[in-house]
Amino acid sequence: MTYNICAYLVGKYPLDFARWLFTPEVVNVEVIPTEDLILLQIEAKIIHLEFILQPEPGQSLPLKMLESWLKLQEKYPQATIEQIVVCFKNTGSETLLVNQYEKDNLSFSYRIIPLWQENSIPFLANPGLWCLAPLTRSENPRTLLEQVAMQIDSLKDIQEQRELTAYTYIIAGLAFEEAVIKQILREKLMQESFTYRDILQQGEDKGLNQGLKLGLEQGLRQGKLELIIRQLTHKFGTISPELSKLLGQLSSLQLEDLAEALLEFQSMSGLAIWLEENS
Repeated sequence: MTYNICAYLVGKYPLDFARWLFTPEVVNVEVIPTEDLILLQIEAKIIHLEFILQPEPGQSLPLKMLESWLKLQEKYPQATIEQIVVCFKNTGSETLLVNQYEKDNLSFSYRIIPLWQENSIPFLANPGLWCLAPLTRSENPRTLLEQVAMQIDSLKDIQEQRELTAYTYIIAGLAFEEAVIKQILREKLMQESFTYRDILQQGEDKGLNQGLKLGLEQGLRQGKLELIIRQLTHKFGTISPELSKLLGQLSSLQLEDLAEALLEFQSMSGLAIWLEENS
């Protein structure tokens, strides 16, 4: 789920990511639409971004990156290919920070960025990076999350505020206890929102605490659903009303499963088959 969120954020805020990864002087960056990779273009350079928590069991991340590099070099022979792997969390894996592949006369490497070693200041300065800020270096992580919450709260666009709240909630879960996230995001972001008023209305009937929990869960589920719909629309075009209705009936856990499965879909029929098997 975190990979899909980052793919969406890069697509919506490409300049924020380009300036963080390279230099604040970057002025032109383009998103290259693909089905399975996150790609940006800066002048004659193609940037391949990967976001990982830890390598898949039995998977060699350097070999995977080499295979992607070869495909990109074949597709863009005139371009310079640069690959960057962003690591969410220090899991203690010995292979997480390995950034090269060597065999016989072949030597291949790429750039790795451990978020927990990154200065939080550039992340707080750019809306596209706010969701990742809670994973960056800080002497007081709770205060950092509160700063992110206040930044999101300052947005005038309610829809954008809702999206970034949901995405921050999910990504911050890699570093914070759920109770802390709920407390901070509820206090800083939800007091003036439509979601909060809906929660209070439910609380009148079922008790305030139950209403808060239910409303927050519904808000997170809606954020997951909206992200998946955007990804599917980007890949395959308009979703039929029938499939949209089935998507709207999925639970939060089913949406998380779908977020992983859709990476393998080759057409809208793949979605239809998945929904038939899982609804």
